[in-house]
Amino acid sequence: MLPTPLLSAQRTFTPGGMRGRMTNLAEGSPGSGPTAGDPSRLPLSVWPLTAILAVALICGGYLYLRAETPPSEAFDLHNAPRIEALAAKIEAGAQGVVMIGDSRLRYALPEDVAFSRLLSQRLDMPAAALRLSNVWAIWSDFAGLAPQILAARPRLVILQEDLFAKERETGSRLLLGRTYLIWQVAGSGPWNPGNVDQAMLQTDVRCDVLSDENAHERKERVSEWVSFDAEGANAKAIARFVAAAEDAGIEIAVLPVPITEEGHAVLPGYKRPADLRTIDHGITLSNDHYCDVVHMNAKGRAVFTEMLLGRLQARLGGTP
Repeated sequence: MLPTPLLSAQRTFTPGGMRGRMTNLAEGSPGSGPTAGDPSRLPLSVWPLTAILAVALICGGYLYLRAETPPSEAFDLHNAPRIEALAAKIEAGAQGVVMIGDSRLRYALPEDVAFSRLLSQRLDMPAAALRLSNVWAIWSDFAGLAPQILAARPRLVILQEDLFAKERETGSRLLLGRTYLIWQVAGSGPWNPGNVDQAMLQTDVRCDVLSDENAHERKERVSEWVSFDAEGANAKAIARFVAAAEDAGIEIAVLPVPITEEGHAVLPGYKRPADLRTIDHGITLSNDHYCDVVHMNAKGRAVFTEMLLGRLQARLGGTP
C-alpha cells in the first residue's frame, strides 16, 4: 500500500482536473503567461517610435511655454474690482494715482491704504493710490486692465521705467506658463496657484537680508529671467497705452526703481523714453537698503516712499 501523502497527491491529478488546467492555459488565464494584449508582445520597432513621440511631446510643451506666456485671467479678475473702487473714489473727488510695475515697486512702497493716507496728508486733500504689480512684470500683464484704468480717469499714471522694454526669458516664461496651464485645467478652485497668489502679488513683501551667500544665485536668476527689447511687442503696446492716456488728459510719468550695483551688473541696458516725464528719485541707497539684488527692505522702502511722496506733492499739490 502507498503512503497516505502519495495517495493524496494522486487524487489531485484526476483526468477532469487536467482537462480543466489545460483549458485555462489555452484561454490565457491571468498569470499564466503572455497574451495577445501583453505589451511584451509588441514589435520591437514600436518602442523607439514611442520614445520619439514622448520626446516630441515634451519638447513641444517646452517650446509652447517658451514662446507663450498668456496674460493671467486670474490677475485681471482679482484687480478689476480694485480699479472699480479707485474709480469710485476719483468720482467722489479724490486725486487718483495708479502705479504699475513689477515686484520691485511692491517692495519699494507701502500698501495702497497706507500710501493713500500719506499722500492725502501731503496734499491736504483726498487722494487714492492704486499699485498694480506682477512678478517679472511685462506690459502685456496689465494690457487687459488698460481700458479700465483709462476709464477710471486717474490724475496720474506712473509706469515703472523698464516696462517700456522688458521681456521675459525662459525661466520666468516656464514658471508663469505652467501656472497659466494649471489655471486652465484646474479651474477657479482654491487649490489653484493662479488664483490664490493674486493678493500676495499686490501686498506680500517678505524680505530677508542681502548676503554674499545668496547674492550670486539671485543675480543669475535676474539675468536669466528678464531681457529688454526697446523695439519689441511690449514696447509698442505700452506706447499705444501712453498715447491713449494722453488723449484722455491723463498724465504719464516714468519711475525708475533703483536696484543694487550687483543688479545693474547683470541687467542689460536700454534707452529711457525720451518724450515722457521721468520722476528723478535723486536718492542713493546701499546694500543695507535691500534684501536682495533688486528688492528693497523696510529701510529702503522708507527712503523711497518719502522721496515719491515729495515728488507727487510737487506734481499734484504745490511745492513741497
